[in-house]
Amino acid sequence: MTKKDAITVYFGGDAKELWTGDGLHIVYSGRLAALARRDGSGQWRAEAHFPACSGNVKPDYNAASKEQALAARLNTRDCPDLTLAYFQTAANAGEALLSSKMDAGALPCLSTLNVRGGLDALILPELLRLLLDECRLSWGDSVDIISNCTIYMAKECLCVPLPAIAALTPRSARLIEAVDEKLRGVLRDAFPGDWRRMESGAILSENTVDLGRLSAVMCGSVICAKELKAGNLRTLYTVMPGKFEEDS
Repeated sequence: MTKKDAITVYFGGDAKELWTGDGLHIVYSGRLAALARRDGSGQWRAEAHFPACSGNVKPDYNAASKEQALAARLNTRDCPDLTLAYFQTAANAGEALLSSKMDAGALPCLSTLNVRGGLDALILPELLRLLLDECRLSWGDSVDIISNCTIYMAKECLCVPLPAIAALTPRSARLIEAVDEKLRGVLRDAFPGDWRRMESGAILSENTVDLGRLSAVMCGSVICAKELKAGNLRTLYTVMPGKFEEDS
């Protein structure tokens, strides 16, 4: 995840699930990497992550060239807002995990993170990915850690196409689907047979991710205005009222 004082952020490629006697392992292939490093003003700057020489010079050279071009686009912001937001949130997630207070054998204790419900919400599935795949924690422990350290300061409820997220980070896209599937189980129990009500609270609809609802589900508490509580988040407020606080 890191190289010296930098965070490695991976883009694209494929993520395949491999079940072994030791549990689930994710096998990644075809990813590009960018090193995220804080500059003098505290902002993330991208650097190319040069692959180790494998003896196959041309593919290594091509990968290095692509990563240099990717880093340049990130630094000049010559890329879609979603790409830039993913780079920044993935770097923030890696940094949060690195700086977590963790005794030997204990679970990570992350500092409090505030999420607004826009593209910054991409940090949530990335944190889940790191805890599951790199820390090798269980689903329950990973979800609890994220819940305990995050607050949804509900200012936005942005929707983003799931395929666009999958193109940047396929594993995180699948984790969003998994969170949505588990949420739908809760909604089915709460509103049996009321499919319209279930859809009104789901994270995914027509292959689009509601980042506001994703934030409301994954964050430990939700601070929002009455309008959101009675609007886009109404169904979630009905099934999990204990985590909602009214924005004063």
